[in-house]
Amino acid sequence: MDTENHKTARALFDLVGPSYTLVWETSYTSLTDYESELNKVFSKKEWGEWYQKFIPNVERSYREIFTVFQ
Repeated sequence: MDTENHKTARALFDLVGPSYTLVWETSYTSLTDYESELNKVFSKKEWGEWYQKFIPNVERSYREIFTVFQ
């Protein structure tokens, strides 16, 4: 996801706790920009094909949305 509204992205992996935990962190200028970008990505055929291959590797997932105050 790479638009002018997409500020940062990074992948984080656990060092302790449950093994193989992956956190994908992204920042956007607004929740509206984030939702718009998700809709663009999820509607792509390539995404759907890749995701079907990825699903068997996932035990569980959840999404958290935070506001960062600076």
